[in-house]
Amino acid sequence: THRLLRDRGQLILEAKSQQNNVPTLHQPIITVDDAIAFLRLQQLTPDRAYLDADKVTTPLSLRHPQEGDRFQPFGIAHGTKLVSDFLTDLHLNRFQKEQQWLACSDNNIVWICNQRPDHRYRVTEATRRILILHL
Repeated sequence: THRLLRDRGQLILEAKSQQNNVPTLHQPIITVDDAIAFLRLQQLTPDRAYLDADKVTTPLSLRHPQEGDRFQPFGIAHGTKLVSDFLTDLHLNRFQKEQQWLACSDNNIVWICNQRPDHRYRVTEATRRILILHL
């Protein structure tokens, strides 16, 4: 009925979940004249991702991380990082990593939900349509 995990010197007990409820991914798109000015007016938090809507292929899907998943964390201009390494850097335990959601466009991760968007889909000065993602 439960799972036990030893993580960083602690024991974590978790009830086994009988169902894996997929959250709803809200995806409004807005048109703007100046995307950077728009973002300056927003209170930016990890629970929302602001992406260039023209760089994202819809429909988006939600899934859990898989072995070998890579993305380019926002703010890193070159290179990719394993999703598992990114989540480890956040000090998430195995249970939290298993429950993490990824928003994907085709097979590409565009947002590690409530954590960090992918740099390749960021809003730039050329952006005219902004896709706002939140769970």
